[in-house]
Amino acid sequence: MTKKQGHSFSLNEGVWMKMLITGGTGSLGSRLVEHFHTKYEITVLSRGEHEQADMIKKYPDVKFVIGDVREPLTCETVVRGQDIVIHTAALKRIEICEMNPWEAVMTNLIGTRNMVHYAKRLGVPKFLLVSTDKACKPINTYGMTKALAERIVTDAGYNCVRYGNVNDSKGSVLPYWRKCKQEGLQITVTNPNMTRFIINFDEAIKLIEIALKNMNGDVYVPKLDAVKIRDVARLFSEEFKVIGERPCEKVNEELINEDEFRTRTEEFDSYYVIHKQNGEYRIDSYYPNGRYASNTTKILSVDEIKARLKAFLE
Repeated sequence: MTKKQGHSFSLNEGVWMKMLITGGTGSLGSRLVEHFHTKYEITVLSRGEHEQADMIKKYPDVKFVIGDVREPLTCETVVRGQDIVIHTAALKRIEICEMNPWEAVMTNLIGTRNMVHYAKRLGVPKFLLVSTDKACKPINTYGMTKALAERIVTDAGYNCVRYGNVNDSKGSVLPYWRKCKQEGLQITVTNPNMTRFIINFDEAIKLIEIALKNMNGDVYVPKLDAVKIRDVARLFSEEFKVIGERPCEKVNEELINEDEFRTRTEEFDSYYVIHKQNGEYRIDSYYPNGRYASNTTKILSVDEIKARLKAFLE
């Protein structure tokens, strides 16, 4: 079946659907546009004026709307008539959210509430929030707002995906270290003993597609390997300067906490599903203390990291 003018093919065979991507000019959002624009009729909502101007040239069949999820009328307008909403818009920089907590609340929490409210009111069947590992046992403003955003979404019967920073995304340390290496600047590391989950755009999008299939108010979490920050830093320089941890920064991240793992988590081949209600679920994976964290999963060796990041490092 070929793509019809102004429409696109959905996850449901034989059904033509419309998709809204908030934050569609961001790192993940723009990759979602690239992945889905031949399959759906795409609308992008974002505040990125210059980014939209660039993307319009590349995707003339995509509708671009300048606007903010904090504005209810804008949310109502763009949500109307959509079949799928993927909500990626957020303030994500930890230090920026710490300095501007109310702004983080307005975008990450109130903005999500606006989107969910109109999605339910207007009968949107599929809504997906892109969350973060920072929402699991949060210790900073960003994580707290995203944890509450997850509750709003799942309470409405919609789904979330939860994972760490995507390798080459804006704000990731990898582009920063590459730039430092290119410019001959010293590599800086907050704490070389930190561990972080590693995921690429293809893996993130694959999980999104899985989570869009059935809306049950669940949180989808991928099975991921992790890396030690000092091992990643050594791919860019054998010598680096340790500058100390930033406020509200964890040494190890978590994707599923003890309570979620004990009573609400179901295991599949490549991912977990955290359900709203307690239940009896079989978990074959073993993690110390019953928590899925970046220091309790497989830690990649330097050679394995190099292989995983080959395309980025070339």
